[in-house]
Amino acid sequence: MIEWTNFPSRRPDGVYLPDITGVIKLDGSDHSVMYRMSGISLLPDSHGQRLFAGPVRWYTDDPEHLWLNDVWGFEEGDLDRETLGLTSVVHVLHAELPGPP
Repeated sequence: MIEWTNFPSRRPDGVYLPDITGVIKLDGSDHSVMYRMSGISLLPDSHGQRLFAGPVRWYTDDPEHLWLNDVWGFEEGDLDRETLGLTSVVHVLHAELPGPP
């Protein structure tokens, strides 16, 4: 289960920018994962969909999910303004140190 809040700022053209903090409760565990996303939004398209995108970070002390503390994500999706339905995909990005020249 995910519980989150959004405290969006508003651009001068009236478009709200996502600023989301949430908690992902892990099934069968006393641990959880904190989720943080702050991104951009586009004006609604001709179907009323509002596209958004931005970087994601996770924070946890769950032994099975500690790897999340060392990666970034990039989330992109859309919000249907009529139904308030949200669809998104998160791409996980692994930082790598450059090897020797």
